[in-house]
Amino acid sequence: MQNVLRWMEDMETRFLERLPSVMLVGIPFAVFKVVAGWTVIEQLNGPLGTFIFAWGAMDAVLNFLSLSVPTSVSYCVLSNVGRTIDRSIADHRWENLLLAVDTVLSFGIVAVMIWFGLLRDLPPLLTITWNAAVVCNVLGAGLSQLWREIRATRGEAERAQ
Repeated sequence: MQNVLRWMEDMETRFLERLPSVMLVGIPFAVFKVVAGWTVIEQLNGPLGTFIFAWGAMDAVLNFLSLSVPTSVSYCVLSNVGRTIDRSIADHRWENLLLAVDTVLSFGIVAVMIWFGLLRDLPPLLTITWNAAVVCNVLGAGLSQLWREIRATRGEAERAQ
């Protein structure tokens, strides 16, 4: 019974540690991809839009799954590919590297949507969803930096004692 309770506490801790990343980074990135995919489908009717849309939808699902099974599932499609590579070659760089690539691609999608004025063509619901994702993502970046500094300061204070 004690092992079950310890497992449940570990799961709760992992869930609470990952929740901010999922809600402030992962889900906004998934929204950027889904909205961009929808935009490409609407404007070009091509398979590229369907691919981007599906990529974003899969990322959203993986983000939520990563809350419940973080040892099995990473945040997004690319980081899961990296995790698979890491397991096959006993390396631990690919997951983080492909997560960084996903970050660059997500910001690239935002840049393209803004640069080409594609946001003004969105229906109201997608505009609200996009704007909420941007707000969450921007606040998440600031909160993440603040949290890192608080932890660093706390660690320095503990080492000084």
